[in-house]
Amino acid sequence: MIENGELPAWLTELRDQQVGQQHQEPRPPQDGADFIESLQAQVEEPVSREPAAPEQQVPKDVLDDLREQIKLTEDDYVEPESTAFYQPILNLPPAQRMVLSILLFLNAVLCGCMALVMAGRVVLPF
Repeated sequence: MIENGELPAWLTELRDQQVGQQHQEPRPPQDGADFIESLQAQVEEPVSREPAAPEQQVPKDVLDDLREQIKLTEDDYVEPESTAFYQPILNLPPAQRMVLSILLFLNAVLCGCMALVMAGRVVLPF
């Protein structure tokens, strides 16, 4: 893959991008007067002292927020109509479902054994 110790071009470009991003640091303005003016502009901006709206307040606990979300979703939840193919199976009595599951299990075992015999991993004694 790597011949003569050289990296592919795409990998070299990616590495150069990452190295360039690591070395980019915010630099203060060159002129001290510009820096002071920018600080004064930040200070002179009016600061809003109004309380936050109830919808925008940060919850006291993250779990409280999650509980509220769950309550909202439970109220809106409507169970979908079951039109799936397994609906007739769910309508069966428990004994019939048990027999059906045993037959399905035996079918899977038989298919697995046949696959092992056909692959030559198991040899029949007769």
